[in-house]
Amino acid sequence: MTRENSDKNLSGEEIQTYLACSLRYYFAHVARHPPDFIPITHLLDGAIRASIDHHYRTLADSRKSPSLEDIQAVFATTLTSELAETAVPVHFTRTLSSLERSLSMGRAMLEEFDRARHEERDVEIEGVGMRLSAPILDSRGAETGLDLVGVVDLLGRQEDGRLLAIGQRTSPTSYSLENLDDDLQMSATAFLLEANGYITPEEDLLCGYDVLRISRKPILELHFAWRLSQDRVRFLRIARAALQSIDRKTFIPHHGRHCLDCPHLTACDRW
Repeated sequence: MTRENSDKNLSGEEIQTYLACSLRYYFAHVARHPPDFIPITHLLDGAIRASIDHHYRTLADSRKSPSLEDIQAVFATTLTSELAETAVPVHFTRTLSSLERSLSMGRAMLEEFDRARHEERDVEIEGVGMRLSAPILDSRGAETGLDLVGVVDLLGRQEDGRLLAIGQRTSPTSYSLENLDDDLQMSATAFLLEANGYITPEEDLLCGYDVLRISRKPILELHFAWRLSQDRVRFLRIARAALQSIDRKTFIPHHGRHCLDCPHLTACDRW
């Protein structure tokens, strides 16, 4: 099974994109169509995650947390350089209306992260920014030629010995229980950790999102959900079904709220 004009890797995020709107997936990952713009929220998210990644790597290496000023400097450097290097227009929002306001928002979000981390769960860090991959097998157990890839932002071991997989997120709105139950990226993370020997096929995995809210007064929300063995089996079935549809070149638009920040609206209108 192959994907025309694509590579041999597929992520949980890409599968989720395909299920939400297969035409958006086509423009981004098959046709590699240039986007109309890049949302500033996307760049802000990347810079915040780079800063928090720096925090946990420093903590894991030296057993000492970096200062707030240190992680804020990583954020400012990352966001400024990403904005300077992007070749397409950046789509600002009312809240993030300029580089200066985006930098101010990010600094405030990291202040909240720094405040909240003093109350964070007691876990031993097992890995930070872990890039994992695993072959996607068909229903007969044969390799499809494609690998599932993903990044585990933070893997920790709790006091009871169980692993905890954390993803860093930013969002203008609160996450709901429905968001967590339907979240394929949590299931993809659990699948990758099992495939790479971190958990057994029978073992349950506690997953979580640390969500920094993009708001006038940023807050850090902690959300958790279990991923059981049957969740990983179901994820693999979904991944196989998505790959079959991609291989058959099934790409159709699905209009909804996600269209508001879609960077391929021009191409979609011409489709």
